[in-house]
Amino acid sequence: MKRISRNLLAVTATASLVTLTGCAGGSSIEEPPLLSEIDELMWDTMLAEESVTINADIEMLNEGQSDEMFSEVFGGESMGATIYGPLDGSATAVGFGDTDLLRAFGNEEAYMSGDGLLALFGSQGLGEEEQEQLDAVAEEFADPWIDMSEDFADEGEEFKISEIFETIQDGWNGEDDDTPIDRAEISDEGTHEVRDDIDVWVYAGESEGQELVLVADHDAPKFYEISDGDNSMKFSDWSETASPERPEEANIITQDEAQQLIMEAIMSSAFSQ
Repeated sequence: MKRISRNLLAVTATASLVTLTGCAGGSSIEEPPLLSEIDELMWDTMLAEESVTINADIEMLNEGQSDEMFSEVFGGESMGATIYGPLDGSATAVGFGDTDLLRAFGNEEAYMSGDGLLALFGSQGLGEEEQEQLDAVAEEFADPWIDMSEDFADEGEEFKISEIFETIQDGWNGEDDDTPIDRAEISDEGTHEVRDDIDVWVYAGESEGQELVLVADHDAPKFYEISDGDNSMKFSDWSETASPERPEEANIITQDEAQQLIMEAIMSSAFSQ
């Protein structure tokens, strides 16, 4: 009995010592680490995530995309875009607001939403005649998805959200000038804040409004928001973002069929006036 009691006392004392040591040496959320201390961990953490949703101003996406894919899709207008899906590129959606404009699956399949395309056109400030033509085809394009796979494959395009991070990282490391954030301009010391009920660490930049905001997690820090003062890029639903779904086969049309629908709707509208 005495031996058991002594062994139990020794185990209890050891456990208490470990607990106390951990509390004394651990860092709280309210104590942001130096950015230089978590730099490598931050990138490893993000690239190891399964999926993410990105809401960003087009201007900031253009800085992170050398092929200007997003400026071509959105016409270079000042507006917000949403990109979501798995980081491996198996399924990626690009849209604005609550409407998906494009869904791509690897580098073999890509579909453009007819409804999203019309909504995009409608946001461009059309003239009266152009708006009438748009209204004429609205009903016909409420459900169809236009198959863009052939063009997509021919151009060798490949949507991978991970490439956005890789491009940003190249700029972060000084290997590329086209980047939404420059590590050399960001303070090594951060402050703790709570934004949208989430604990974050804010690392200010050299210019007003420029900052890197990370999810406050000593073991797995990752982007919450990047801002250059005028534009921002926000990251959410890490590894919880749902994968975009393929359009139903019955709703997929070819580009030729889409053009035919447009012409028929416009002609029908013209004759009815």
